Amino acid sequence: MQFASDVPALDTPAIDRQTAREQQLFLLRYLHHGVLLTCFIMAVVVILLWNEVDHVRLMAWYGLVVAVSLFRLTLLRRRAALAAADGPDEVVHLGLHTGAFASALVCSVAVFLAGQSAQPADMMIVIVLLGGMAAGALGTLGAIIQVYNLYLFALLTPPIAWLLMNGEEGKSTLALTALVFLGAMLVTGRGYGTRLEQSYRLGFRNLALNEHLALASAEAVDNSRKLELEVEQRRKAESEIKSVAVRLQQANKHLHAE
Repeated sequence: MQFASDVPALDTPAIDRQTAREQQLFLLRYLHHGVLLTCFIMAVVVILLWNEVDHVRLMAWYGLVVAVSLFRLTLLRRRAALAAADGPDEVVHLGLHTGAFASALVCSVAVFLAGQSAQPADMMIVIVLLGGMAAGALGTLGAIIQVYNLYLFALLTPPIAWLLMNGEEGKSTLALTALVFLGAMLVTGRGYGTRLEQSYRLGFRNLALNEHLALASAEAVDNSRKLELEVEQRRKAESEIKSVAVRLQQANKHLHAE
């Protein structure tokens, strides 16, 4: 018996496309939550630094935050088309990468603005807020690990580099702490993204297997009916043969009797 031909191919390009599409849909489904939260947190930064930083520069920066957020929200218009498609959308893929990078890079400027403040606590608060954004983004951007990694590097690398080059002991300590946090979030993000991708892939494999089993079951039922019909035809043929044999015997008896 050969079983290899009876087993469906579970690792197919179709499953890869479906998995990539679902990852994009997952990210888009919760994207607006992250965008609104980003605008809110950066508004808190504006309030925090209002009396310490030039108002024109501060509002110009926040306007840029809002502009990038609106750009990211435009991706939601393609969600319906993506849901109806068989595979991922390349425009959405590029937009997610570009939007995440631009948003994180603009938000990271908050550390440079905080550096102009005369209050040392302002710098610490802004860095904590950025760390909270990095951790909170994992739940959505982590669906596509490349997008999340790009977001993390754009959000934390510029402030870390600036703090290290500043040379002050307190800022160097902040930079090292942020660097350790960056590494931890990269590891956590990879694990989260891998588990999510595996869960999607396993779900599509199960669907493919169920479809295969349903087809195999229907085929088995059809074969069973054909077999029953064949058995019934053979029985009728055997019955006719027996009937012909009986008539021949009777005819032979009559011939011998004469």
